[in-house]
Amino acid sequence: MNKFLAAAALGAAVLSAPVSAATTFTFTGNDPVNGTVGNAFNYSAGGVNFRVSAWRATANSGGFTYSATQSYLARFGNGLGATSTGDQNGMNNLHTVENQNGFDFVLIQFDRNVRLTGANLDTYTVAGSFDNDATLSTGIVNAPWNSTLSLHTNSALMTALVSNAVSVKNSPGTPDARTFSYNQTGNIWILGADHMNTDGVDGFKLKSITFSPAVPEPATWAMMIGGFGAVGMAARRRANRRTALTA
Repeated sequence: MNKFLAAAALGAAVLSAPVSAATTFTFTGNDPVNGTVGNAFNYSAGGVNFRVSAWRATANSGGFTYSATQSYLARFGNGLGATSTGDQNGMNNLHTVENQNGFDFVLIQFDRNVRLTGANLDTYTVAGSFDNDATLSTGIVNAPWNSTLSLHTNSALMTALVSNAVSVKNSPGTPDARTFSYNQTGNIWILGADHMNTDGVDGFKLKSITFSPAVPEPATWAMMIGGFGAVGMAARRRANRRTALTA
C-alpha cells in the first residue's frame, strides 16, 4: 500500500512541478494538401521526443460529450495543417487547422510531462473569416509517446480533454506568435481551432510550438532519494538474513 501511495504522491508532484528551459520547434515541409488520414510525424527537440497527428472533434447530441475522427496531417512551408473528411480535399483553405464543421486539432504526445508555453498560429481566411482563436488542453496517459492513441474510439478521453480545455482568444493586431498562461503540465496536448467558435471561423497553420519539460520539486527528489535509500536498506537486511541462515 505504501508503494502505491508514494507513486500517487509522485504523480501529483509532477503535475504541479516547475519547468526547465524552454525549447521552440518550427514545423515545415512540402506535403500535398490531401492524403491518407491517420498519419503522424515523430520529432525530437531539446532532448524531448514527441509525436504529432491531426484530428477533428465534434460535439455529440446534447453537447456534453465529444467524438474524434482522424485527419490527414500535412507539413507546409509555414506550418502544419489538417485536412479532415468533408474538407473538399483541402480546397478553400480547409487544409488548415479550422473549425468550420467541428474543430480541427493537432495531438502532440511527448515522452515526458511538459508545459506548452507558446505557439505561432499562422492565420488563414476560412469562410470569409480571418481569425486564429485556439483551443488548448492537456492530460496524462500511460502510453508510449510514439503509439497511436485511439481518440476515435475513446470518447471518454476526448471529452475529458475538451472539458479541460481553454479558449485562447486573440484580438485585432494580435501577432500570430503568442505565449500561453495555461499553467498545467502533461504528456499529451491538443492545440486546435477554438472549440467554442463564438466569433467566426478560425483557421491557421501551426508554425511552431514552445514547450518546457517539467522537473520534480526538490521535495520530490528528496522523496525519491529517500525511497531509493529505503529499498537499498531493505535489500541489505534481506542479504544479511540470508548470510546468517547459511553461515
